[in-house]
Amino acid sequence: AITRSLVLAGCARDLVRSVLKAMGTAFGVSVPKPMSRRTVGRVMLEGGIASQIQVAHEINTTQAITISSDGMSHRHVDFTSHHVALRTTQNGPDAHIVCLLGMDSSVNHTADMQVEGWKEKVQTLTSLYNESP
Repeated sequence: AITRSLVLAGCARDLVRSVLKAMGTAFGVSVPKPMSRRTVGRVMLEGGIASQIQVAHEINTTQAITISSDGMSHRHVDFTSHHVALRTTQNGPDAHIVCLLGMDSSVNHTADMQVEGWKEKVQTLTSLYNESP
């Protein structure tokens, strides 16, 4: 969790090792073998997959769901973001959460492309969820 937080906050993967070692020193904990850049990359990848499986589980167990997407352009490249809002009991009765499913480049902002984007997202989440232990 600390590794993912550091990288998501902007820490370069090469520097995570030094930051973890410095944190260990500050807290009086020995860090005999800090993780390599490659391990940091694997942690990021596995954490991303785990979060997708978690979202798929939430979607599978919810009683109500709303999906949405939004498109934008940046330097003549189209992007589409996908979101789900769902009701969960994880944070108490009738708690609602909004999950970002990702932001992907797209050919254009047409409704047909948005539907295709949703089909791909659902297929990816379904595959990950069904193949998870």
